[in-house]
Amino acid sequence: TCCKLPSGSWGCCPVTHAVCCSDGKHCCPEGYMCDTSGGTCTKSTSIVPMKSAVCCNDGEHCCPEGYTCDTGAGTCIKSTSIVPMLTKQPSITKRVENVVCPGGSSMCPSGNTCCKLASGEWGCCPQVNAVCCSDHEHCCPHGYTCNTNAGTCTRSTSIVPMLTKQPSITKEIGDVICPDSESECPDKNTCCKLSSGDYGCCPQVKAVCCSDHEHCCPEGYTCDTNAGTCTRSTSIVPMLTKQPSITKRVENVVCPGGSSMCPSGNTCCKLASGEWGCC
Repeated sequence: TCCKLPSGSWGCCPVTHAVCCSDGKHCCPEGYMCDTSGGTCTKSTSIVPMKSAVCCNDGEHCCPEGYTCDTGAGTCIKSTSIVPMLTKQPSITKRVENVVCPGGSSMCPSGNTCCKLASGEWGCCPQVNAVCCSDHEHCCPHGYTCNTNAGTCTRSTSIVPMLTKQPSITKEIGDVICPDSESECPDKNTCCKLSSGDYGCCPQVKAVCCSDHEHCCPEGYTCDTNAGTCTRSTSIVPMLTKQPSITKRVENVVCPGGSSMCPSGNTCCKLASGEWGCC
């Protein structure tokens, strides 16, 4: 591997895809980190938690926040800082009976995928990581493409019938889990983004989140942020003020779809298989 020397010229490291050390004199095998003070190459066997990691497009690696993936070199780059890529670890399949749909108020049986229905409600497709079709009635297995005109799912030469979505189950009790999977609101509330980027709670079921990121309106109403009101036809009511959400008291991060999770402080990243991995 070509590595820069202190002189600025190029030197040669006798290892393929080596890591060039910052002292300009040494190098380490791929996947190892340079410890120039100790004159050694180290490789951690533990999972390095990265809460806001960058998921690399090779489906296998990730980088710390603020770094750019260089999949050819197997490194993460930020300005003059170069560190080895991190390898994603498989996520943990949740040992639960139901998949919680986005918004937290609906759920589907284990092994299903939440898909929007024409009504705007969530329906359940009886496949893991299914493809939700644009007609809002059907879905296809993972890796297939919806052909709504023919009512089929296609992948290369394989053609199978479309699956029909089933109604989701309304959660009976408990808190509403926000889309970031880290915040929750009381039952019968709606998660709305605050100006800080965090989630707040609107004390209405299926509320409308206003664009000022401070207020919300009941379902079916339109926000009038200038007047501070919610309007529907001739009905005008005062806007509701969002309340801060509660950080979930859990040790795991729930991945999109609700059927996989990663340890607290990790980031869910898609693997090449289509499953979720943990960075």
